[in-house]
Amino acid sequence: MENNSPKATEREPFQKATQSGSRAEAGRLCRWMQSPGPDFQDAALQVLLKRAHQLPELLETAEIHNFVIAYFGRRLRSSGNAIRGTELKRTASALAETFLAFTDVEPVPMEILNGLKELAAETVRRGHPAVREILVEHCLEKLFESRRIAAMFADWQEHPVLAAAHRQALAWGEGFWLKTRQF
Repeated sequence: MENNSPKATEREPFQKATQSGSRAEAGRLCRWMQSPGPDFQDAALQVLLKRAHQLPELLETAEIHNFVIAYFGRRLRSSGNAIRGTELKRTASALAETFLAFTDVEPVPMEILNGLKELAAETVRRGHPAVREILVEHCLEKLFESRRIAAMFADWQEHPVLAAAHRQALAWGEGFWLKTRQF
């Protein structure tokens, strides 16, 4: 039986090599990103998040974009269709963590951020009310703790379904801003 998960010993060389910019280790990450095994894809996402600031030197933005959008598209569809709260909460939190990680990359990969934003919008528009609530609470509210990120979602105010999610997340963000004196 074939093992479908990367071993910790496989992850460690990649993490060390990315510090020096090894293309060979970037190739390993690409193989993980292309693997049909969810464990490899989960590991690839974790490496992407930990090394987001180094990735422009190692991988094309399009490669990262295609992986991240396919990964979260699959996760949101599978967890959202079944309305499995715990799995959907983890996916929504991971989506927020990924969005935040890529906002700190220079130059900011807007293609990736816009793709993640569109996946969130699609999930809110098409999802069951319980799915929308989880996405707002576990993803959007966390993102809207940043005024800069909240402003990126201003266009949601123009869509009837997205506007409700935007208002709820923005109310959380504004409350956060007042408590932290972030002006």
